[in-house]
Amino acid sequence: MYDKVIYKTYRVIGLTLLFYSISLILYYLIVAKTIGHLPTYANPDPKDLENGILILIGFILMISWIITILFFFIFLLQFIIHLIYNLINNKKIRFKSILISSIGIIFYCLIYIVPGLNKILDWILD
Repeated sequence: MYDKVIYKTYRVIGLTLLFYSISLILYYLIVAKTIGHLPTYANPDPKDLENGILILIGFILMISWIITILFFFIFLLQFIIHLIYNLINNKKIRFKSILISSIGIIFYCLIYIVPGLNKILDWILD
């Protein structure tokens, strides 16, 4: 029972982070198409966009950024605890669920690491 809940939690966190990463990139591209160039830090300020829907979506993405940070650290903590639990009890680890969630984690980390993508986060959190 415990294992099923943990593996489902892995999937939910991983898919949430993947969805957030894709949403953030799509929002950036939609704004770029709307204003005619790729947004940079304070050019334009996300709060100064003329389209109210874009402002609302940007605000939601800024708020959900905090939630995704928490999800990321929950995933890491849960993974370490689960790994120790399985090693102590000699249980087999199902890497399929961890691999599925890792895709979302990798995409999420790329937003912070890759030079072109981290400009998106800098702009949205401006």
